[in-house]
Amino acid sequence: MAKVFSNPSTRNEWFDKGDGLTMTHKSKLVIKIGTSSLASTTGALSEEKLNHIVEVVSASMQAGHQVVLVSSGAIAAGYERMGYPVRPVTTKAKQAAASVGQAILMNAYQEAFMKKGIVSAQLLLTRQEMLQETSYQHLQNTMNELLSRKVLPIINENDSTSIDELTFGDNDHLASLVTGFVHADFCLLFTDVDGIYDRNPKIDPHAKRIQTLTTGELGTDPDLDLRGGSKQGTGGMEAKIHAAVEAATMGATVFIGKLEIDMPNLIQMTINGDGPGTYIVSDQPVPLKTKKQWIAFHATVSGELIIDRGAAEALLTEGKSLLAVGVKQVTGRFTKYATVIVRSPDGAIIGKGRTRCDANMLTDFLHTPPTPSPLVIHRDDWVAMNESYRERMSAHDYTTPI
Repeated sequence: MAKVFSNPSTRNEWFDKGDGLTMTHKSKLVIKIGTSSLASTTGALSEEKLNHIVEVVSASMQAGHQVVLVSSGAIAAGYERMGYPVRPVTTKAKQAAASVGQAILMNAYQEAFMKKGIVSAQLLLTRQEMLQETSYQHLQNTMNELLSRKVLPIINENDSTSIDELTFGDNDHLASLVTGFVHADFCLLFTDVDGIYDRNPKIDPHAKRIQTLTTGELGTDPDLDLRGGSKQGTGGMEAKIHAAVEAATMGATVFIGKLEIDMPNLIQMTINGDGPGTYIVSDQPVPLKTKKQWIAFHATVSGELIIDRGAAEALLTEGKSLLAVGVKQVTGRFTKYATVIVRSPDGAIIGKGRTRCDANMLTDFLHTPPTPSPLVIHRDDWVAMNESYRERMSAHDYTTPI
C-alpha cells in the first residue's frame, strides 16, 4: 500500500532536496488545464472559469516563474457557435468544432492576459512536429525564446487536423512531453478531482488521499484508486498517471489535483507542497536529457534487435554501449541512425536506441562476426524503458516495417 503523507514534515521531505523550493524559488512550470476546468455544466466554454485560470497563471508569472500553459477547451468553445445543441461526438464534428473554437479560445485568453500585462503565444501541435529530430529541436528553441522573453506559450493539440496515427491521445500526455523538452521543474495537471486515493472515496468513507507517490509505487500498488475525470475531456486518471510517470522521469515534480477557484495563490501553494492533490516524484536519480527524450518518446521505430543476456546486462546495469557481438536477431529494414526497439533473450522490451549501422550490415555481422566487434548503439543514444514506457511504445510507436 502506498503511504499517505498526512504529516507535513514527512510530506515536505520531497521538497527539501537540492536548493529547496520556497516562496522565493523561481521555477519553470507546465500547467495543464483540462476541459472540465474550462467548461460550464452544459459543456460550453465558461468565461468565469477562464478568467479564474488567467488569475492564477498571471499571479505565478508575476511572482517570477516561467509558465507554459497546455489548455484544452477548443471543442467546448466552438460547438455552440456552430449550432450544435450538445457537445458533438463524431470525429468530423469535433474537429470542425475545434477549428471554430480554437480561435475563440485563444482570443479569450489573449484578451484576458493582456489585461494583466502578459503577452501570450499560440502553438498548435501534432506528433508530426516531434517525429523529426530537427523539427523537435526547432520547437524547443522556439519555446525557450518565448520563455526568455517572458511570453506565455499556450499549447493545444491541433484537434482540427490531427489523425489517430499522429495524435498525442490527450493533453495530459502532451503536457508531459512539453515538460521534458523545456526541462520544467513542475508539471501541474489540474482537473476536477482532488488527487489519487488509496481506495475509492465514492464508496469507502475511510478512503484517504495520497499526498506523495513515487513512480515505482504507481506501477506496483494494486490498491490505488484511479477513477476520476469528467466525460467532457479525452483524458482520465489513468491518462494522467501515464503522463505523470513520463514527466517525473524527465526530472519534474508532478501534481495531480483540483483547480480550486477560491485559491488565488493556488500555483504557489502547489509548488510549495501544499496543493489540494497528489504529488508524484521519480525514483530514478537522473532525468532524461533532451536527445534521449526524443529517442524515448518521439522517434519513429524502424526495427527490432534481440540481444543476449550479457549485452542486456551491460546496457542496463553497467552503462556500456551495445556491440555487434551481443546482437542475436535483427528485424526490419532500417538505415544507419534509425531508432530500434531492443529486446532481451526472452522477448521483453528493455529499451530503445539509435543504431550506428544499418540492418543489412548488422545482419552480415551475425553471419560473419568481425574483430573487433563494431559499435551498434552508443550509450549516449540508448534509453532503458520501464513498464509504463513499454505500454506506450507498444500502443503508439512501433509499426512493423514493410
